[in-house]
Amino acid sequence: MKRSKSPDRKELERLYREKYRPLYEEFASRLHALLEILTKDTGIPVDHIEYRVKTVESFMEKIDRKSYRDPFLQIKDCAGLRIVTFYQDSVDSVVKMLREEFAVDEQNSLDKIEDLGESEFGYRSVHLIVSLSHPRTALKEWRAFVGLSAEIQIRSVLQHAWAVVSHSLNYKVNAEVSRKLLRQLARLSANLESVDEEFTILHEKIAPERAAESSAEVSQDNPSALLNLESLRECLNQNVDLQKWERFGVKAGMEPFPQLVSKYQTTGLQILLLTLQAVGIATIAEFESLLPEFEKVGEQLRRFVELVRAKDETLYAVPVDVLVLLVSFVKASVLPADFAWGEAYEPFFIEALRNVMTAKSKVTGRRGAGRRKKK
Repeated sequence: MKRSKSPDRKELERLYREKYRPLYEEFASRLHALLEILTKDTGIPVDHIEYRVKTVESFMEKIDRKSYRDPFLQIKDCAGLRIVTFYQDSVDSVVKMLREEFAVDEQNSLDKIEDLGESEFGYRSVHLIVSLSHPRTALKEWRAFVGLSAEIQIRSVLQHAWAVVSHSLNYKVNAEVSRKLLRQLARLSANLESVDEEFTILHEKIAPERAAESSAEVSQDNPSALLNLESLRECLNQNVDLQKWERFGVKAGMEPFPQLVSKYQTTGLQILLLTLQAVGIATIAEFESLLPEFEKVGEQLRRFVELVRAKDETLYAVPVDVLVLLVSFVKASVLPADFAWGEAYEPFFIEALRNVMTAKSKVTGRRGAGRRKKK
């Protein structure tokens, strides 16, 4: 029987250096930005999110150590990200969110917390191997990364501290020293786990009080309630009929997108906040006063949809995205010329948006010049 030819090591190294590593760099960077939005959006308390991409040396070392014959398919962690939460219960929340947002490779994912026995202490972390799932794979800005995977580690601050400290200790000198240090590390791990649980209990007691205060502030329609991510989210949940603005978008020619409204509308929340801040809206009351104005710019929204469709692109009526557009059209004359909407949209989208805004601004400028002079 003829044996298959071993992969050329130099060619694998060249391909990774010149083609795959730059692709994974961009993939990891985009995932990092997305994870920051998703964790903020869902209100999960996160200390920090970091990412790295395997070096060429590390990639080649893993091929040699594992004897991989198809490394670009077999190596799942060329892109690696770490989400460090403040509390242990937030780890579970992040894992749940990731399972909803991505396709998870269960066979290659690890739960180090579950692996530990009831009387064991040690490294505690969840490692998920993820890839993009539909419909994100259908979005133009993500198409280049279809088929790529990344490892995402999720751990609490104290679990992270344990991992960093224990990794830095070289206790494999001899068996006797190893046993002593392992016992000390086990005690340290047990103490950290106890503190982690206490922080979680404290967080569970405080979180409902904070949520109630925020909810009460918004529901009272307090004019002094400042506009921020938290208050805007509460306002949209309590005081804004999001389905109405989805229907408004569909009427203008956008595609309905009900199955992902809960996910994708929150992704655009930060962009909506940036847009409101750019036009000088500082409070919840000022934002709510804009809502009646949105009904008047339906024609601009229709024109925008036509321009995008002319580029063979599809627009979905995600409520928050619709609101971003409507704020832009209503306040076109005061949006800064260099405003970029968080640099989150494709060029064709920005071009169509600016075209409609420019036309709206010219009409508004002719009609409103006298009024602005009187001011």
